[in-house]
Amino acid sequence: LSIFRTLRLLRTLRLFRSFNVFFKTISSLFPLFVRFWGVLLTLFYAFSILGMELFAGTLNVNDKTKVVVESSYALDGYWSNTFDTIGRSFMTLFELMVVNNWAIIMEGYVAATSQWALLYFLAFYMATVIVFLNVLVGFLIDSFL
Repeated sequence: LSIFRTLRLLRTLRLFRSFNVFFKTISSLFPLFVRFWGVLLTLFYAFSILGMELFAGTLNVNDKTKVVVESSYALDGYWSNTFDTIGRSFMTLFELMVVNNWAIIMEGYVAATSQWALLYFLAFYMATVIVFLNVLVGFLIDSFL
């Protein structure tokens, strides 16, 4: 019930000119955002399945490999950032997309597998951070103009 009261307050904000521009911009962007989030979800799903195939079970707390134990991944306790399940894969990829200690997560998987793991992480970085988030910013700037 309190949510509906808050939404009723938003109707009064439409009377102000600046909020009217904001609401028109958001309503014009909604169809673009539906497609945008659909493509992003598909991209995340493809990379999470690929990550599960490549990296599932490679890193766990009981791993005593010297290279892994000495990596920043193990020292900082990033053991929950794995590709063992689809949920953890999505969460790990989200952290990589927002560049939350991207290098530490990548370092752990490179230490556990090989240097070829760099290709996976660089491909995901290029696809999401460089291309996809710039497209999102472009949509927002274009709609306000």
